[in-house]
Amino acid sequence: MLEICFDTFCEHGPENTGMEKLSKACGISNAALVCYFGSKDNIIIEATAHCMAKVEQDFMAKAPQTRRILSGFCGKCPI
Repeated sequence: MLEICFDTFCEHGPENTGMEKLSKACGISNAALVCYFGSKDNIIIEATAHCMAKVEQDFMAKAPQTRRILSGFCGKCPI
């Protein structure tokens, strides 16, 4: 649900995305969305935090785990 909200904000912009648009995108009622998050501002904060955490997890999964690999990863590390 957070990813759908994030995508909806990205597509329409926060100022053009209301709770009704978000609830329709998620396939739930507006009341359920309000029950889960309380406000549009809370959805923006939680959706952004969720997606940023996923980006960080993806990056860390691909990041080198040893110094030897790290020197080849960036090419400029004096390790």
